[in-house]
Amino acid sequence: MLRKLLPVCGLIAGAVLMVTGCSSSFSSNSTSPGKGGLITLMTDTPSCDVLGFRVEMSSLSVILQGNTNSTPVFPPPVTVNPNFVSPSLEVARLRDFTKILNIERIRAGTYDQAVVNLVMTDGAIYDPTANPPVATFSPTATTSSVTVNINPPLVITSGGVSTILLDLNLQKSLAANAQGELLGTFTPVVSVTPIAASTNEGFGDMDDIDGFTESVTPVIATPGSSFTGSFSLQTFPPNGPSLTVNLTSATQLFGVPALNQLLTPSFVELDGYLDAQGNLVANSVQVENQENVNTNTVAYLGPVLTVTRDASGGLQQFTMLVRDTQPDVSASILPETPAIVSISPSTTFQLASPPANFAQLPFDASNLAPGDEVAVSGTFTPNSSAEVTNRQPVAVTADSVFLRLQTVAGNFTSRISVGSDDKTGAFDLAVCGDVFQAVPTLVITTNTTNFVNVQGLAELTPQPELLVKGLAFFEPQATTINSVQIPAGTLVILAKQVHAL
Repeated sequence: MLRKLLPVCGLIAGAVLMVTGCSSSFSSNSTSPGKGGLITLMTDTPSCDVLGFRVEMSSLSVILQGNTNSTPVFPPPVTVNPNFVSPSLEVARLRDFTKILNIERIRAGTYDQAVVNLVMTDGAIYDPTANPPVATFSPTATTSSVTVNINPPLVITSGGVSTILLDLNLQKSLAANAQGELLGTFTPVVSVTPIAASTNEGFGDMDDIDGFTESVTPVIATPGSSFTGSFSLQTFPPNGPSLTVNLTSATQLFGVPALNQLLTPSFVELDGYLDAQGNLVANSVQVENQENVNTNTVAYLGPVLTVTRDASGGLQQFTMLVRDTQPDVSASILPETPAIVSISPSTTFQLASPPANFAQLPFDASNLAPGDEVAVSGTFTPNSSAEVTNRQPVAVTADSVFLRLQTVAGNFTSRISVGSDDKTGAFDLAVCGDVFQAVPTLVITTNTTNFVNVQGLAELTPQPELLVKGLAFFEPQATTINSVQIPAGTLVILAKQVHAL
């Protein structure tokens, strides 16, 4: 029987970590001599037409260099957390995103191996022959446990904070034939890499952390603290860790005028970073809708599958794949269930990450297209128990639709423009993934776009594959964006990052 994951908290290196809900074993008075904090992050290398893929991270342990005994990272010992439940992770969403999986104190030392135990639960692929165009699958796992080298070795210092990144390479984990068709087996291919903290950026940026608010601290009066307020955020519904999100005077808050007006439980998406002390600091926070499971009003997260418009082009409804709901209503809507979303004149269209819209593009019903990642808030009509089990489409009436940051895989085909800084400009992208329905795709970049493994626009080539992270707007009419002419019917991605694999 699974044990529920309670929030973890503690003090490491004198700084309050972002996890909340302390128990006596993790109280601020505990010094844990000879131990250091370890933050575990997770990401994913994508597979093109896999729209959803859930795994259960049942355990993680690390092995001291020159030793054979493993040190558990999680689950924690029963004496520490008797109600732990292995978190269920939607890894298809993690292409070039990272999520905070766990925080633990472990013995100081150098660790050169990790043992990862994963259990595959559900998956979904794009299937143009189905209506809606999605099919679920459950490959057979060839193994659930993998031992990998930590490269370079992980060094835990007493009283310090360290971070590791787990990357599940979904593309290599799912066996496929030469035509890319899945063969029905899942062999986890995982890498584990320590992340070094920098002076300015700590352990690095974290885009689009989402969850629902549990409590709010509008003012932090601690002398010397640079934080002006905080709130706790429940992640990985229903059993994920509860994170403390810290705000500073530079944090941009959208959706509410001030932190003291943030209601619970509101669905929230934020961009931020982990500082060198392990604090989660928000650069921007988008407060979306207040949810209420008692009235079947929740947030539905996933990609758009189809769009239905009237003769004049007006949006009537769309289908989406519900990977997650916030708060969790998985008893009524299983993960990887399609939803038929109805639109009304009162439905609002907004951005989940307004600062990423560097071209100040409008977003409304005309800009929605298959492949877009969205967060829909609204009320669902419950299905029967048999329909729930069979993942029959659920009907949702949308109050709001938020366009989310997403990562699109594809290959560079041609340069449209290149600025003198080699970052500002545009290029055409051949998108990998049938869900986009072969719509012409153009990537717009700016001087703030982060280029990974490639210097800039002038160095882009058809190989290797690119992962482009940003906001994706469908432009039904010809227009001009940042002096670049956009043909009608183009999907435009405002790129926050261009990553060459």
